[in-house]
Amino acid sequence: FSPTFKLVGNLTADQILVYDARENAFVNATNSGASGSVGLLSVSNTGTGTGIGQQTGSALELKSLIAGTNLTITDNGQALVIDATVPTTAYTGTNLGSGEGIYKQNNIAGDQLEFKSIAVGNGLSISEANDTLTIECTISTAGYLQVANNLSDIGNAVSARTNLDVYSKGRIQQKIGILGHPSTTPPDTAAVKLHWVLSQKNYDVKETLLKNLCGENKPTLNN
Repeated sequence: FSPTFKLVGNLTADQILVYDARENAFVNATNSGASGSVGLLSVSNTGTGTGIGQQTGSALELKSLIAGTNLTITDNGQALVIDATVPTTAYTGTNLGSGEGIYKQNNIAGDQLEFKSIAVGNGLSISEANDTLTIECTISTAGYLQVANNLSDIGNAVSARTNLDVYSKGRIQQKIGILGHPSTTPPDTAAVKLHWVLSQKNYDVKETLLKNLCGENKPTLNN
């Protein structure tokens, strides 16, 4: 017979030697009377998280639970009840700058900020990609004059001026006699020219125009 002995925990005073079938050995245990029952052998914390139990010698030690910020722990006699207190903060929004605002209101019941949707009318399209809204003009510019072209895309400048009822710079100079009329352009009447010249407010300009119109060096002007 070769008995096996095993040390469990720490040796303390008044322990006894008993046979433990689970260990298949004689182990040291706390003397609990005539029964000679084995004391605490080990402590195991199951599951995930931080364990609350530990063994010190033959004693089972349990950690205390402390409530942190916005938490409360209540002992109802049978269980520890943990409650969370969530602070409520009233958030709101505002529209900056000028124009129509897109922020509408704060939905208190649902704790949500509500914003208006953006819609487009005729000739515009709106699309969303990568958290960006893109608004585009869908009207074709074909057939419209482009400012960047300096009106160079007009097919017939003379017809365009006629349709718009305007004169070119050279045509105005022809009307007041600064430039001679091309043979292909019928001359305006002298009365029309004179009326336009006399309507000028600046005396020096009026004198110069009359010189060109009448061929006189010092015409007499009557106000």
